[in-house]
Amino acid sequence: MAAPVELDVEQAILDYEEARDAKRSAWKIMGRRPVEIPCFRDSFMYGILGGLGIGLGFSLATSRVGRACDVAVASFSGITITNWCYCRYEKARHALELARFKYEINAEVMNVKTTDSQIGDPDTDVIIYPKSTAK
Repeated sequence: MAAPVELDVEQAILDYEEARDAKRSAWKIMGRRPVEIPCFRDSFMYGILGGLGIGLGFSLATSRVGRACDVAVASFSGITITNWCYCRYEKARHALELARFKYEINAEVMNVKTTDSQIGDPDTDVIIYPKSTAK
């Protein structure tokens, strides 16, 4: 009877993930993988589907294949660029909003004051340590 073969499942999973990552990283745009570029996937998916739909609709409506291809490429480009700009704008606006909220929360925490009636009450005592200015 043959000896049982020990399977190293963890090593097999690591090998599989390394091979998958190597295959994914083969395709790059300007030195970056497209999945790392914010808004890339959504913008191109909307552009491809919109260009395909508009080009197909134009072709069915006019029966001019050459002009339909031109319309499809133009609509793909327009939809992709418009969606990319809107997505990046919303991403930047959201980041600024989060930074503003963080600043306001930090300012509010530093300005918390306790009244005499709250001192000694374990439910309302708040201890705030100021940030150290020494470097």
